Amino acid sequence: MNNPNPTQTESLTGASVRVSSTILSSLGAHIAQSSIRLQQETGLSAPAKNTLFELEALGLELQELVHGLDVPIWSNAEPVDLLAALHNAHRLWLTELARRGSVMQVTGKSIIVRVNPALLQQAIDLLIEHGSSGPGHFTLDAESLQTEGPALLRMTSTAEEALPHELHWQLLRLVARAHGWALTHEPSISGVGPPSWRMTCQFGQTLAFASTEGLTRARIPARARILVIDHDEFTRLHAAQLIQAVGARADCVSSIQQARLALKDGDPAAVVTGISVDDPEAQEFFEDLRERLPHLPLIELVDQAFVFTTSAPQGGAPARIARQDLANTLVSSLGQEIAVSEW
Repeated sequence: MNNPNPTQTESLTGASVRVSSTILSSLGAHIAQSSIRLQQETGLSAPAKNTLFELEALGLELQELVHGLDVPIWSNAEPVDLLAALHNAHRLWLTELARRGSVMQVTGKSIIVRVNPALLQQAIDLLIEHGSSGPGHFTLDAESLQTEGPALLRMTSTAEEALPHELHWQLLRLVARAHGWALTHEPSISGVGPPSWRMTCQFGQTLAFASTEGLTRARIPARARILVIDHDEFTRLHAAQLIQAVGARADCVSSIQQARLALKDGDPAAVVTGISVDDPEAQEFFEDLRERLPHLPLIELVDQAFVFTTSAPQGGAPARIARQDLANTLVSSLGQEIAVSEW
């Protein structure tokens, strides 16, 4: 695929590898799309279904990774309790950990670090994925380096699969490099009990090697027409300003009826909707839209904070972003969704 702005990232061997964000996000989209399609097959065994669910999650995870790498260093950083974030993640992962036969323990003390909460959540999820990559026990520990400032998130795992070449650890390496987090992976020194691995991720300060190289931002094509549907006038105005600022055209309407009329002027490059795709009034419109333009990017605005998810192509699930954070997410989400749809 032709990428006008290829960049380099470091491989395991130290060599340079050319990587495009569009390639990675497109790969994730196609993995998710294929797994969703196969899940609809009859006669699948339970292990096959579980594998397909995991592949779908990986596909979405790869797409979200590109979003995370695209966030500028220190963007939307705020005080976050690292230990509280670990406990919250633990609760969300309990069912999946039980399915995998992994046991997770959270230890440490309350430590406040300044970090983007969405990026911290992404890093924790990747660490948990890595620690639970095989049956076993692992611990996440919040550790303070000093009274104020950076902190360590330390994980110790007995899973044989939690090796440095494991996929989720490699994805975390990309995130850490982009945001200046120190990351280490080494055998545990302790000679007691089964062999284990110790991993640390340092948050709270930008290190000298912080770099965004490796994955570049997907751009909205010049003069692309974006259809925005929302009842709220302020949201329409804000979205129009953001879209026009990057050289695209915003066609903003306040109702589904107006959206139908707008389609008579031509097909949009993407649709942004503040009206839920499951809303009874809107459901028929979006179903007709998907049937006529199956690859049309669809982004839904939601009122929950810190939502920034990618779409599952042909799976009926649009991308979703938080309405309150349009300034930081709308253009980036549009760029990636349009790039994936054209791959």
